[in-house]
Amino acid sequence: MTNINALLKPTGNDERTIAILGGGPAGTSTALSFLQSLATQSPENEPARRYHVHLFDCPRSSNIRVGETIPPAATPVLRQLGVQDIVEAGDIHLDCPGSISLWNSEKPGHNDFLLDIVGRGYHLNRERFDAQLLAKACTAGVTYHNGWRLTGVNDVQGHKHLDFSVQKKNKSTIKADFVVDATGKAAAFSRRLNVCRNVFDDVIFLCTVIDIPEDCKILPHTLVESVSEGWWYAARLPDNKMIVTFCTDQESIKNHHWHTPARWFGLLQETKWLGKKLSLVLSTLSTDSLHIVTHSAPSSLLSAVCGENWLAVGDAASSYDPITSAGITKALQHGYQAGKALATRVIDGKQNALMAYQNRVFDDFGLYARVRNELYGSEKRFSNSPFWLRRLGK
Repeated sequence: MTNINALLKPTGNDERTIAILGGGPAGTSTALSFLQSLATQSPENEPARRYHVHLFDCPRSSNIRVGETIPPAATPVLRQLGVQDIVEAGDIHLDCPGSISLWNSEKPGHNDFLLDIVGRGYHLNRERFDAQLLAKACTAGVTYHNGWRLTGVNDVQGHKHLDFSVQKKNKSTIKADFVVDATGKAAAFSRRLNVCRNVFDDVIFLCTVIDIPEDCKILPHTLVESVSEGWWYAARLPDNKMIVTFCTDQESIKNHHWHTPARWFGLLQETKWLGKKLSLVLSTLSTDSLHIVTHSAPSSLLSAVCGENWLAVGDAASSYDPITSAGITKALQHGYQAGKALATRVIDGKQNALMAYQNRVFDDFGLYARVRNELYGSEKRFSNSPFWLRRLGK
């Protein structure tokens, strides 16, 4: 076993290590916010020199990442984090003018982002977006460790000793003064502290990414259509690709096998509106060429999102149904708040700021739950369908 504590930057008695677990938007935004806030709050930047941020990222899956679009509501926090330029510069990400949906109506409805004074919406190249945020964090002073998977947690004399599997071959242990759990729905750190995860609902996303033929024109909007067994989502992506996703639940998949390419494709072709909008793209497909990836999207909340020398952020703390289109925005906003709270905590040594952060996460989840229920409850055409009844707890 290798102990990397000697390799970590802090060497003096007064120097401290912040370990952030997870390299997605929640982890990187927490790191950026913490370093910004620490420099602002601490006189003559003294505490800022004592604290060193290390970000540990487990091996990335090659699977499709759900969450490719951010609404204008993400603009303020991108600006606060000083990273707004990553979505505006170049042609890495695409403008999203809004959404068009066939929901509780036989006529499509429009949600136009172009009229939003807050900012613009974007279809993201998600892999590049995450990499851009990480690059910003590293430029700000974060040390990045790739290929580190958490395997154990121990409390030793007020510190968290974290055990890792490194690059699937070696083992290492580090000593951290504070830990940020940004490991997504797995909540790899919080779970090892036996913090309860409350799951209120769970939908399943069946996704595929499709190449768009060069001569094919696709609307730049997010496209949504509800059906009796769930709802469809399609959005254009950078590099002339499109993601098409069916949202349903485990019970419906068990009964109808929607996860198989033939059943998935057949259901898409039966849609009243979306299939027609995608007809030119779909005409190039066959069930043999479809690769359907399954993602779980629970509505869940930890019983506590902070404690002695730790906090959870992003999906590790609370996860949302993508029907609200709030996942990435929530990760950035909560990361920004978590970083500020952590900076206050290391300066004054009190839990007040962390508890205020926890209250923010809890309050936001309550608001999310109400919006989610309103959205699912607003679709009356399928009110007797088991899928829609289950979303409302009936």
